[in-house]
Amino acid sequence: MVKKAKKKRTSHFLSIDDVLELVPVGRRSLLRMVHDGLFPKPYFLTPNRRAWKESEILKWERALPAYHRYFKPEGKDASPRQPRPPKASRKRRRNR
Repeated sequence: MVKKAKKKRTSHFLSIDDVLELVPVGRRSLLRMVHDGLFPKPYFLTPNRRAWKESEILKWERALPAYHRYFKPEGKDASPRQPRPPKASRKRRRNR
């Protein structure tokens, strides 16, 4: 009987640019979320290079509610709320 070798799951690391493609926020907002504990912490590959494990990002996305401000599921609206109507102009016309 031949034993099958167990496949080792390798963790793929994502750069900040790769993470920003998955999570629709800006760079500063992402770093603020990390600081506030709302997003997984990165691993420092070198003193100036940080990366996130892809598995941790996917786990974070699965833990979010169906509609969340930081994640938009494919083919769905980002929010169940209706968009706000445009603001009325504040300029007043002078009567001459």
